[in-house]
Amino acid sequence: PIYLFGDASQSMGVDGGRKLDYAKKVAAALAYIGLSNLDRVNLVVYAEGIIEELPAQRSKGQIFNILRFLARVRSSHETNAGEAFRRFFNAKRRRGMTVAISDFFDPNGATKAFDIVRYRRQDLLAVHVVSPQDRSPSLNGEVTLIDSETRQPQDVTVTPTLLQAYEEEYDRYSEELERYCALYGFSYVPTLTEYPFEELILQVMRQGRFLS
Repeated sequence: PIYLFGDASQSMGVDGGRKLDYAKKVAAALAYIGLSNLDRVNLVVYAEGIIEELPAQRSKGQIFNILRFLARVRSSHETNAGEAFRRFFNAKRRRGMTVAISDFFDPNGATKAFDIVRYRRQDLLAVHVVSPQDRSPSLNGEVTLIDSETRQPQDVTVTPTLLQAYEEEYDRYSEELERYCALYGFSYVPTLTEYPFEELILQVMRQGRFLS
């Protein structure tokens, strides 16, 4: 079985929802590949918990149910992947491939959510969807930043030094996710929203993990 988890928290909806739209395309493509391989494909949309599930689908004809399901997805709420994964895997699940498609902005820690997948002896493919503004925001001077999920404001004086420090911290966090996945034999695939998603799918396929 393939368990597709799509992050639909508020942070995925910023910048006109480009990250969410990209994530939905990736989910649809991977679901179709799974169905073509006669795998059972479950879809789970989450934010602070599970928002909606589409039970196991099998056979290529079910792709239309998946497309309709994904078309309804809108961004909302804060992020807590661990709660969503915990709730889903508390039910008895066969061992399979868990795919997490997210920007991994999770105040509870994305690797803590990955721990749940690992404890349940599932495989993991982490698709890290990044917009250019995530790593290199176009900011300067005195600004008020508003958290996209909590709506909390923060007054900040943005300088080139601060932006450089932020980019270094963002890179450190991304490298932490990659190291975690490498340590436990999982796959970590980062992608920019400008990167053609078809190329991303080919990149996933070349890893040889998604198809049995």
